[in-house]
Amino acid sequence: MSEFNISLLPKQIEIYKSKARFRVVVCGRRFGKTRLAAYEVILHALQTKEGVSWVVAPTYPMTMIMWRMIKKYIPRDYVKEIREGDKSIELVNGHAIYAKSGDNPDALRGEGLTFVAFDEFAFIKPEVWTEAIRPALADKGGKAIFIGTPCGKTLYYQLYLRGLDDSEPQWESFQYPTFANPLIPLSEIEELKRTLPEEIYRQEILAEFVDGGGEVFKTFERQLKDTFAPFDPTKFYVAGLDLGKHKDFTVLSIVESEHGDTVCQDRYNQIDWEYQSHRIYQKLMEYGNPPFFMDSTGLGDPMYDRLRSMGLNVLSVKISATSKPQLIQNLEIMLNNGERWLPNTKETFNEFSVFAYKMSDFGNIKYGAPDGFHDDIVISEALASWGLRRACMTVGIIEEYADSKYEHMDVIGDDSDTRIVEWDEEEQSLRREEQY
Repeated sequence: MSEFNISLLPKQIEIYKSKARFRVVVCGRRFGKTRLAAYEVILHALQTKEGVSWVVAPTYPMTMIMWRMIKKYIPRDYVKEIREGDKSIELVNGHAIYAKSGDNPDALRGEGLTFVAFDEFAFIKPEVWTEAIRPALADKGGKAIFIGTPCGKTLYYQLYLRGLDDSEPQWESFQYPTFANPLIPLSEIEELKRTLPEEIYRQEILAEFVDGGGEVFKTFERQLKDTFAPFDPTKFYVAGLDLGKHKDFTVLSIVESEHGDTVCQDRYNQIDWEYQSHRIYQKLMEYGNPPFFMDSTGLGDPMYDRLRSMGLNVLSVKISATSKPQLIQNLEIMLNNGERWLPNTKETFNEFSVFAYKMSDFGNIKYGAPDGFHDDIVISEALASWGLRRACMTVGIIEEYADSKYEHMDVIGDDSDTRIVEWDEEEQSLRREEQY
């Protein structure tokens, strides 16, 4: 039979030589952790007859990365059958390897295991380990390796501390920065240090557990309150719309501009576009047809045209890798400054709690919800806040000059296509002071 020839880096050899039953490996980006985990699974499977090994990552696409590596490196002479249907490999010695997604902990219960390799463990739901995998290792004395990059002080951090505790002989922890991989040029590390925010550099490159690491809205809870309120014709409103259809949600957030309260938040999914357009129209008209900002990229482009043709006061925002950080950072600043108030609902709390940033393997910062979670409320609130920041240049509706609280003499321009009015904010402020 053919040999299994692998090449491990010096620090990877240290991990492989460990005799601990549970190994917690904390690494910076591009350390080579996923390939190491794949090697570990193959080596265990070749040496363990009649056993069962799993590879588990937070989501199906992430699990497929390790699955493809295992198929690439495992010696074919030892393989009896590869089944793509259930993502399993049966070896001639009776051992079976399965690739599993961690997005549904209940689907991981039941089978006795001899080895489990976790990839990106910081993003795996805690119950995957505590309720599903750990009991499955008990009867066979199974082993596990936890590999990933830190993201706050989650269960991953707790297990890492166990591996540092001399009173826990079954556990051992390792921590390596990106530059522990000798194949990464030092010039790349220096460039990352120069260009990345310090917190991100410490977490993603130095592999440090940073307080609140990855969290974007660290203080949002103090800005939660009962904000929903009916339309008040003496107030001005701005809205944000994030579209979704099947798995994602459409969320319309309407915000009162003076205090920054979200007075209406309409959230739903699995509704066709025709019905959605009428529902959006109805909600906006209930609040005086305020200007609203929507993401018009992709599926938003035809909806933008439809809503505009219905006479709604819609403005297009193209959300991209460049503009999204600006939207999110603006919302974060407004929340930190007490300029925005969010509705105290379970859905709002959940989305703002998990919304995070992370760094890709190419050094780009990405904002969003972890796989399996939603961020539609966050995006709609960010779009509305983007509009509030620009309220000194985009408020009012041309047909409503006479009835608007912003008097006609203050109007300094308008756009007949978008029906948005520009007015002199400084002049308005002076007049308010004179009134009081």
